Amino acid sequence: KAKKLQWGIGQTPALTRVSTLCLFRTLSCLLLSGAIVGFTVQSAHPALLFSVIILPYTMCYWVFTFLAFQWISIVHNKKLSRTPFKRVQLAFITTNWFLLVVVVAL
Repeated sequence: KAKKLQWGIGQTPALTRVSTLCLFRTLSCLLLSGAIVGFTVQSAHPALLFSVIILPYTMCYWVFTFLAFQWISIVHNKKLSRTPFKRVQLAFITTNWFLLVVVVAL
């Protein structure tokens, strides 16, 4: 028997993560646009900058690189493996860790 999809926020972990990401991206856009009076990047606490501005953009980069590496693994799957991502998984992890180290170091 097929399961019925549930699209309510909080009912599936993926939708919860995407909703949280959208919320933080919206908040970061408001903060950086100057719509919130009195906020400047220089006056903000580093933890606030990391959690509201840097982390959401890093997570979006992870999602996009995951899609790119999934596409690469499927296109170059000549042996028709059931798990083509395993071949490029190390490159995916290395790329994302490198970006995270660079962003945090800045």
